[in-house]
Amino acid sequence: MSINTNINVEKINKDFKSWHDVILKALMNGWTVKLLFKLNQSNNEIVDFINFSKQLIETGRFLLYYYKSYDKDILGSEVAIIPGIGAFSCLFTNANFETDFAFYTENDIAINLLCDNFKVILLNSSKPLVKYYTLEESMAYNDSLAESEEAVGKRFLFKDNLSLLTIPNILFKKLLQKLPLTDEHRLQSLELHNRRIKSFLYNLKYYEYYDIYTLSSIQNIIKDKKLLFILSI
Repeated sequence: MSINTNINVEKINKDFKSWHDVILKALMNGWTVKLLFKLNQSNNEIVDFINFSKQLIETGRFLLYYYKSYDKDILGSEVAIIPGIGAFSCLFTNANFETDFAFYTENDIAINLLCDNFKVILLNSSKPLVKYYTLEESMAYNDSLAESEEAVGKRFLFKDNLSLLTIPNILFKKLLQKLPLTDEHRLQSLELHNRRIKSFLYNLKYYEYYDIYTLSSIQNIIKDKKLLFILSI
């Protein structure tokens, strides 16, 4: 599927909760869903999109891609393609570039052509927004967090638990000692932690940073005095 207008899911479909449930049902039945969309600068719409996609991302089969450039010649029409079943491609016939017509087809040749066109756009004009890591790739995942902290610019952090950046170094060392890790893994974890903190503090002087946490993570700290500590090694 593609969204070329913006990422405000409420504007895509007034009954976007139903749209979410349909996608989730497909994912839970083993389907893989690829969504290509256009990012924008609206914080509210970004948060709406996070809330919309969080449960979908947790399935591991909801693949998000965003356009690297918003040149009008690169952006395609809105499409929804189900290989082997059917596809529709949207068109606009008004000066506001708002979709008002669509073609639907169950022809195998037409479906394959739309699929090939979609793949070309993904390969040449988009980047993956979410990258999934297996347990065996946990060190690569932790390294990616450090690289993210080193990248300049504004950023959001959305987690089900508090960021490790909020944990002092002394406490972090104590937590590492309680985990079933080798000395080498503890050392690597501590080095990555220090690297992330250093980059975070440096960038904080120049760029805005937003932490977004689930309500349950805050309730666990206040009511149950529990901090969910996740460190994949």
